[in-house]
Amino acid sequence: MASTRLTRDVPGMSGFDPEHTARVVAWLAAPGCPVNGQVLAVRGTTVTLLDGWRAGRSVTGDDGPWTVAELTEAMTALPRRDPLEEAMALVGGGLGSAGRDTLLALVDAMLADAG
Repeated sequence: MASTRLTRDVPGMSGFDPEHTARVVAWLAAPGCPVNGQVLAVRGTTVTLLDGWRAGRSVTGDDGPWTVAELTEAMTALPRRDPLEEAMALVGGGLGSAGRDTLLALVDAMLADAG
């Protein structure tokens, strides 16, 4: 969350600095970022992995914004769900022994058709 003109009058939004969110975005764009297909909430120096509409585990930094290196270390330690594994569990054994590769190929094909 960031304090902007649009959130200026929202209760509880004072003190949110867009720099905190920007640092998390930089981490997400960094090579090797382990997070994929998940939603994060950023409130000041607290970064939370969301589990559907529920908050999951979070990490809270010191007084200043995170660095990419600090966030990599902290977030790597958090347990994360794998949305692809969850999708594979939903379709059961219907994809065979190469389920993950098959599912990725299906998603790629759908995205190519949509583009």
